[in-house]
Amino acid sequence: MNNLNLPKLSARNKKTKLAKKDAVTGFIFSMPSIVGMLVFFLIPFIICIVLSLTDNINSMNFVGIDNYVDIISSQTFRLAAWNTLKFILVSVPLIMVFSFLIASLLYQKLKGFEFFRSVFVFPLVLPVSSVILFFQMIFAEKGLANDVLSLMGLPVKDWLNSSASFIVLVILYVWKNCGYNIILFLAALNSIPKAYYEVADLDSTSRLKKLINITLPM
Repeated sequence: MNNLNLPKLSARNKKTKLAKKDAVTGFIFSMPSIVGMLVFFLIPFIICIVLSLTDNINSMNFVGIDNYVDIISSQTFRLAAWNTLKFILVSVPLIMVFSFLIASLLYQKLKGFEFFRSVFVFPLVLPVSSVILFFQMIFAEKGLANDVLSLMGLPVKDWLNSSASFIVLVILYVWKNCGYNIILFLAALNSIPKAYYEVADLDSTSRLKKLINITLPM
């Protein structure tokens, strides 16, 4: 009986050694990422937390949460926080809905859909500095947007130095980043089995019901 168990023990030992070898190999290959995460993210984050509890970087006197109280009581900080929150509440739902609608149209593979897919993805590869310069040219005081408003007999706006700058920022964000969401939505739509839609067509299900009961949940 002992002799019969020897091959099993030998095979088990080989699997254990192979698993340990794979674990060591995986750890070695992941070391650059781990070191990079520690050096560029975790350690600087801990240093920032420690410094935030002191008066300045030279004396390093502990002041507790006084710095946080000063920031929260600052009118400038509250304005910046409110603008950030307002931007998130407006731009994130807008880009999700817009990207989903465009992805749904591209999913239908209408005529010229490959061209339009490239058009929406193209802003992703553009440098941010070039995009900002392009939008500054459009929404400058004598830019294209004001030229169009003048031709239509409407009053021009100081787009970049007024409350209208929020609209410009939202348009810039949606235009620059919707391509990435479109790619994700297209991948998700293509992963839905066609059989669900075929069964829904047999039951004469409307497009809205297919959207609610099949597309969105899947």
